[in-house]
Amino acid sequence: MDDRNRIFIGTAGWSYPDWAGIVYPKGLAKGPAQLRYLADFVDCVEINNTFYRPPAVKAVRRWVDAVSGVEDFIFTVKLWRGFTHESGWTGEDVKAFREGIEPMREAGRLGAILVQYPWSFQNTQENRAVLHKLAAAFSGEPLVLEIRHVSWNTKSALDFIADNNCSFANIDQPESKTGVTGTEIITGPVGYVRMHGRNSAAWFDADSGRDEKYNYLYSSKELNWWVERVKKISSKVGATFIIMNNHFQGKALANSIQIAALLGQKVRIPDSLIYQYPELKKIDRVDSGQRGLFG
Repeated sequence: MDDRNRIFIGTAGWSYPDWAGIVYPKGLAKGPAQLRYLADFVDCVEINNTFYRPPAVKAVRRWVDAVSGVEDFIFTVKLWRGFTHESGWTGEDVKAFREGIEPMREAGRLGAILVQYPWSFQNTQENRAVLHKLAAAFSGEPLVLEIRHVSWNTKSALDFIADNNCSFANIDQPESKTGVTGTEIITGPVGYVRMHGRNSAAWFDADSGRDEKYNYLYSSKELNWWVERVKKISSKVGATFIIMNNHFQGKALANSIQIAALLGQKVRIPDSLIYQYPELKKIDRVDSGQRGLFG
């Protein structure tokens, strides 16, 4: 993939039951049909289920085939949790993951591999060794690190990340004394922004379910704040990805479209999404046309 300064905007995942009738027309078949439909409104998707299980070549090929007619559509992929939340992974695990995503690479649709460590993964010598081992095992891959603990937000730690040829995921999440949010850090060739929402009450409540934690619609003011930072990031790297993870009831798509419009991109909007989020009526939309700030 060669997209110097290109900004890709999309959602984290696409398969959510609560998207039916809001993002997707009622009755639309699950799976690749949903992905193909979504690709009319965003230009990238972050694959989530590869975090829970290593990717299967057949499944990945179905995803790639689903968007075969969509020019410049890109995937980013979450690394399997066996590499980041567990210990004991092997060279065979690395080989299997690489082979699993090969159809994306062959099609020129692999943008990045997101390496998401838990908040408990702090900046220690032991964890630096863990990170170095992983980066070496996936040498040559477009790795992007999402590291949530504030101890990594130091010059020494960021230099270490850069020395291991990893890019940095800038995240937006509810603020805490030990978390990282609102950065515009560059450590590698890929720009990456992940926006989880700011539902603080649910985020820090152990009893809140997944949907409620990500139930947050960003305001235009909040999105504008990020747009200015994304412009700076994208001017210094190759491709930049903005991934919306505030997925509940299609809020991720609504905010993706708003960001695209703020960046001057042409946008299409599902009528059902406008019905759910009337503020989208303010956006000029087109019935057809390629999206993309530089396309």
